[in-house]
Amino acid sequence: VIAKVSRHGIEVTHDYQGKDAAIPLPANLTIELGRRIKARGSGMNIRLYSDYPFPWRKDNGPRDAFEHDALNALRKDPSQAYFRFEEYEGQTMLRYAVADRMVAPCVECHNSHPASPKKDWKEGDVRGVLEVFRPITNFAATAKSSQRKGFALIGSVAFLGLAGVGLFSR
Repeated sequence: VIAKVSRHGIEVTHDYQGKDAAIPLPANLTIELGRRIKARGSGMNIRLYSDYPFPWRKDNGPRDAFEHDALNALRKDPSQAYFRFEEYEGQTMLRYAVADRMVAPCVECHNSHPASPKKDWKEGDVRGVLEVFRPITNFAATAKSSQRKGFALIGSVAFLGLAGVGLFSR
């Protein structure tokens, strides 16, 4: 996308706001979409973070044990998602993280940008993590309700079957 829009004179930059012919970098777009999703009040949060954030993204480093663990796990095996269920403010939450890997155009920019905190990126390196943090309370309640209905149905069928066998044997 960056190569296509750049040919048309559109700047792709982290400070796109207030510029007429500019759009956000993919990381900025992801961060902004995550903020807007969180603001809708669904309890879901989407976060992009790295242990090498650009200086203007001071809040985009790992914040807690899960985020540090996800970075370590995804650097060992970026093909496998990392997830965990945690209690947060009285709710069970699913925290699901996938690797954000470097592609050629990103490597070129990150390695040459004067403010880049790391300048030896290679294609395929894990730059950071994309995490979805979601309450599972509603899902769990629906699953429990369905489970109860299923057990009630099985119990009823079993009772009727035993009653039928009892009547038949009499």
